[in-house]
Amino acid sequence: MSFEPSTSPESPSGVGELIDEFADPENLPVTTGYRIANQVAGALVTLLGGGMTAGGLSLGLTIAGVPGPGLFPTIIGSGMFALGITLFVLASMGRLDRSFDTEVPDRAGVRRIIITSVATGVFLWALLWIGYPLAMSLYVLALLRFVGERKWLNSAIIAVVFGFGSWAGFSLGLGLPLPGSALPFLQSIGL
Repeated sequence: MSFEPSTSPESPSGVGELIDEFADPENLPVTTGYRIANQVAGALVTLLGGGMTAGGLSLGLTIAGVPGPGLFPTIIGSGMFALGITLFVLASMGRLDRSFDTEVPDRAGVRRIIITSVATGVFLWALLWIGYPLAMSLYVLALLRFVGERKWLNSAIIAVVFGFGSWAGFSLGLGLPLPGSALPFLQSIGL
């Protein structure tokens, strides 16, 4: 199969033939790298979801008849576990390994991946110390500013609204307790 535009009479510019090849997924090349990458991603998401589910269950789903601190992590973890299994199975069946985009991400892509990974790790660590609203606000700020390349002011406004808004929605609106700060001066102001 050639990816060069043809000059056949039916398709003078070759565009018709290229579109036909993309329209039929059976004609796309099978790439082992995509299969392996999707299997690894599926396995990692499954492990992460299983760990999150186990952690959520250990916190308790309910406390005195109201949703407990483990309910939300258990729901998210169970969903991640199911999606990870689905991704792994689909990748193993060869359903996800057809693509022309088999190149390694460029420098900007690798930079975004690294920033997102580091920001997620810092968020999980900071969650224990400064609590959900501040940790989530800083996490969203970092992603918007350094991955999304938005301006500082826009990033800060969106981050604070999202961090404190989601905290208010879950804690005050739904009565679901989210992690609070371990630091006394933040505890004294209700964080």
